[in-house]
Amino acid sequence: MILGLSALYLRSNWDRIPERFPIHWGMNGQANGWASRSFQGVFGMLVLGAITLSFVESIWFLCTIGMPRRGTAAKGSRSGGLAWLAQATRWLVLGIEYFIATMIAVLGGYLPVHARAGEMSPFMLIFIFGAIILLFVSSGHFLAWVMRRTVEMRKAEKLAAAGGSPSDAPQGDRTEDKYWKCGGTFYYNPDDPAIWVEKRMGIGWTTNMARPAAWVILGAFLLLALLFFAGDAVDCGVGKVNVARGD
Repeated sequence: MILGLSALYLRSNWDRIPERFPIHWGMNGQANGWASRSFQGVFGMLVLGAITLSFVESIWFLCTIGMPRRGTAAKGSRSGGLAWLAQATRWLVLGIEYFIATMIAVLGGYLPVHARAGEMSPFMLIFIFGAIILLFVSSGHFLAWVMRRTVEMRKAEKLAAAGGSPSDAPQGDRTEDKYWKCGGTFYYNPDDPAIWVEKRMGIGWTTNMARPAAWVILGAFLLLALLFFAGDAVDCGVGKVNVARGD
């Protein structure tokens, strides 16, 4: 919806958009990148933003399949801790998505209509640096809150284990050895609905290679990496052509 509002703004101000407008500035503050008044030039940033946000949301949806839900596990249990962590991660992902959408919507709507050749406008400077400061401050507060909550959950787990409460209260991995392949590197369990499980070696999570969605996630990341390198190759090729032409 945020990106859609920006698109409506551009559509209603189409006649105010010049044939050529700046979209990038160098370290000296002077414009060095340009776009034309075409669908790709005007709406390209919004379309790319929509694709990026859809990709992030799709990956998150796949990652949550099989994860424990809040309210389905006893207080102080391992499942309850994982459910809370998943919810906290969801809040973080949503915050990042809204931040990206707002940044792209404002810049995508401002540049074609208001940006002109020359130095970057004061509005652009204030908006960009303000957004960066807001991102760091909010991220710091969120991480501090997660760390405090994690310490509280660990204390609750120890109390639950000492009192002989739920069976999932004990710490550590509870998956069977037969499902770990290549010396515990890969997890393959067709009967486990979870896509992400805790690693047996190191810190973090790994995918359940028996789930088709896990291969979709890995393929999506691989495709994203290939598109990134392909984009760099195209930019280099265009740059060489421009230099050859004397542009």
